[in-house]
Amino acid sequence: MENQDRKNPWLGLQSYTEYDRIYGRDADIRALTQAVLNNKELLFYGKSGIGKSSILMAGLVGMCRQHGYVPISMRLEHSGIKYIDQIKQALEAESIRVVRKEAVCGNDETLWEFFHCNEFRKTNRDITTNEEAIGERVNLLFIFDQFEEIFTLSRNKVQIRDFFAELADYLNDIEPEKISKNKANVEVNTDVQSGDDMFGDIFSSVASEESKDYVFDNNIHMIFTIREDFLSEFEYYAKATPSLKQHRYQLRPLNEEQAAEIITKPRPGMVSKEVAKLIIEKVAGRTDFILDGIPEIEVDSAVLSLYLDCTKPRKRRR
Repeated sequence: MENQDRKNPWLGLQSYTEYDRIYGRDADIRALTQAVLNNKELLFYGKSGIGKSSILMAGLVGMCRQHGYVPISMRLEHSGIKYIDQIKQALEAESIRVVRKEAVCGNDETLWEFFHCNEFRKTNRDITTNEEAIGERVNLLFIFDQFEEIFTLSRNKVQIRDFFAELADYLNDIEPEKISKNKANVEVNTDVQSGDDMFGDIFSSVASEESKDYVFDNNIHMIFTIREDFLSEFEYYAKATPSLKQHRYQLRPLNEEQAAEIITKPRPGMVSKEVAKLIIEKVAGRTDFILDGIPEIEVDSAVLSLYLDCTKPRKRRR
């Protein structure tokens, strides 16, 4: 379902939802979706106001649902609530049940532990009995929108470093140090009288460690969206995660061909190609281009949205 505003078919600066139709970015949506599905993690960046959040909500979310993923869109808060607790709350909001396989992780679990100690299943509620039933396992896509706020709003640098360290362990698939230490600290009682008892203790301890039922087949992808002027800050904290340097998608500014599609396609026949060119000239401050299918100039998407939004009829003051 797309925007049904009869008087003005453009959303302007309003927030896009999953059910809105976004124009001019079809190629970006396809490429971004492919990048997200092909990689466990992805950094999505672009200039402020370029339309990253809109593409996520009105493009990526729907495409990923079609490919069998449950999008978990979240914007981290920095008021003191642990980030991992916010992730759990976001899962609950989407009716995803966290099913513990075995109590191998402590209460103060890391991201690696959380995603390796649990399965994630969709829940359904029986409309006749109002009872909750746990369904099949789901593929998850975590969308961390406006992730640069971790640098601008959080005053706890230790919390930021710890979160990125946990993220590195998970994305690099490295067991947290505390788990490795627990495995290394297998105590052997050398005072036992019988050699058989000594080796029995060793094998028992090792078997106990190996029997811990970690989950390694969860299908979880993550996308982090930031303004490109925070790239250096992100790289500083994410330097221990090389894949986030390799797996990236940059959203480029609109060109005049995309801008013309945004102007003309929401309501076919409402705006002619000639008028669309005049609007683009006004927004871009340039006339040295033609609408021939070949990109020549850049168009500020935020200014274009504001301009189109101003075409809405205003109520007269009495």
